[in-house]
Amino acid sequence: MLTLQEIISAVEETYGEVFDSEEQCPGVYYLACRPVATELADDLDGELAEELSGTLPSELVVVERDCPHISDAAKAYGSPLDGYDDLIVYDYNAERGGREVVLYEAYRYLVRNKLPIPDGSTLLSSAAYYADDYPEYFGLIPAPVVTPRGFMTRYLMLANGIFALETDTGARLIAIAGIFWSLELQDTTKALGMKVANLSGDKVPVEVQHLFFTEEDGCLALFELLPARRALAESARLDKLALMNAIWSYHPEYALAHNLREQQGLNDMLGLILNDAGFECELSGSAKNMIALSDKAGTEYVRW
Repeated sequence: MLTLQEIISAVEETYGEVFDSEEQCPGVYYLACRPVATELADDLDGELAEELSGTLPSELVVVERDCPHISDAAKAYGSPLDGYDDLIVYDYNAERGGREVVLYEAYRYLVRNKLPIPDGSTLLSSAAYYADDYPEYFGLIPAPVVTPRGFMTRYLMLANGIFALETDTGARLIAIAGIFWSLELQDTTKALGMKVANLSGDKVPVEVQHLFFTEEDGCLALFELLPARRALAESARLDKLALMNAIWSYHPEYALAHNLREQQGLNDMLGLILNDAGFECELSGSAKNMIALSDKAGTEYVRW
């Protein structure tokens, strides 16, 4: 086992000065590195120095290859540190780079040894919020069996954690996993949803609470999830033209308000954020983002 200082020295050869470090569990470390470009900028003048000094730091998780607390499956996501094959690196900027899987296993070690997880997180929340990006590791989010309208008898997975259901009372519902509805739906849309009654009196974590919608209201929830959920947008089970027709049929005021905001550029979230941060940015909208009516599509947006 290497000491933390030996690991820091090895990482600095490739990633620059380490200015922050924290052990996640024995053999697993978080490191923040001052970029090499920023170090060089200290010796430069003018616009180039200003540009380089704005470079963001590198954030890494580093695992010792012989660490017994991290599985081979988790280690397979990482890459050996240049010149140090006994160290595995996971870059925060790498898409599906595996650092979430490693952190989950590190947190599991802490839980099993009755140690606190950093930042007040829980093992459940870590697994729930990481699962969507790593279904091959965590498994797919299961469809709910119990609903506010009876027991599930049939389901279609529109995307991971997003389902169309039929129940033993004959109802059809849209069900959305807690990690999605809690973060991605508007408050007014959440208010239309239903939850399974909690008869135990114990607090139920949002991560395991599905939110259920009738077909008439589910069109709003699915529409709001489309921008961030590529699998949902590409699902052969979802008729997007019929989805927009359903919004016009059941919630015309929503469609009108959305289209007006789009025309005014008020759905341009990136532009709004930049303007709030003091950067002048012209807000943009697009006709393709509006809720349109299609004469022949109908309103049955789930292809049962």
